[in-house]
Amino acid sequence: MKVLKNSLLIEAISNSPWRSLAGEVEALERRRVAVLMGGVGDEREISLLSGRAVFDALRRELDDVIAIDFNGEDAPALKTLLDRADTVFVALHGRYGEDGAIQACLDQLGVPYTGSGPHGSRCSFFKDVSRRMFLSAGIPVPEGVAIPLERRCLLEHTGRMGLPLVLKPVDSGSSIGVSIIRRAEDIDAAFDKAVRAARQALLLERYVEGREITIGILGNKTLPPIELKPAREFYDYEAKYIDDRTVYIVPAQLPPVSAALAAELALRAFSVLGCSGFGRVDMIISSAGPLVLEVNSIPGFTSHSLLPMAARAAGLDFTALCLLITALAEKD
Repeated sequence: MKVLKNSLLIEAISNSPWRSLAGEVEALERRRVAVLMGGVGDEREISLLSGRAVFDALRRELDDVIAIDFNGEDAPALKTLLDRADTVFVALHGRYGEDGAIQACLDQLGVPYTGSGPHGSRCSFFKDVSRRMFLSAGIPVPEGVAIPLERRCLLEHTGRMGLPLVLKPVDSGSSIGVSIIRRAEDIDAAFDKAVRAARQALLLERYVEGREITIGILGNKTLPPIELKPAREFYDYEAKYIDDRTVYIVPAQLPPVSAALAAELALRAFSVLGCSGFGRVDMIISSAGPLVLEVNSIPGFTSHSLLPMAARAAGLDFTALCLLITALAEKD
């Protein structure tokens, strides 16, 4: 068998909780891997950054890696390219990537791909759907309600629920279109911001004071939790990708009982939605305990991204993380 160029990398994987995947990782040398990136909408640029980082990492170890920039327009050409791939690393964020569309296409082609399938992708992408599933499974979430794209409905519910509240699109990622409404005079601006990013509906949730953490998942295991301390009002788009003042505490300094409960909730939330492979679960540690906010089925792979940060804390560098995620596609 042809082995990877970096034997220390395989050694690191073999000594990690993901040691059972070492064989699948080495076998990737015989596969053609296509990194699918770009997509359409507000998250296109972030997806390109993620995809290029993944492509560069895989090329350090594998000889046959191709990059595909999908802009949503040339579907026949995309099918031809994907048909030639043995495995697809899906680095598409937002529509087509996280809503299950590209996964359904790849299932039809019979090409293995990274991450969740169509069902898990859809359920995690649409926040109103995942919220209903969390509640049905007894997973704690902030008080909230999904509302149509109507200003009148927002005014009615803010009057009924009281402030502060968080308003977000049900079908957008990277905190695009999200606002904290603290004063009545902020409602109109928050609505306008949310509807620019939304296509289907909005989610209005009770604002919860607490520690914001995120827990990455790789295979069926959690990565070390990360606590987020943005310099901005909250962990918005700028705090995620631009603002270097955001503080990341890795691993988050949580009491053992709280850390164990948060990890258990993360795995339950991931499983309830039917997700697989890898992902990230965001939550708030409130005075009453952890509350799940959402599951991200394709978290970012940029210089500011949280999943690679958590993987490093677990002893896996960026290349090892990308190889393991790709190997999980082969295993599934």
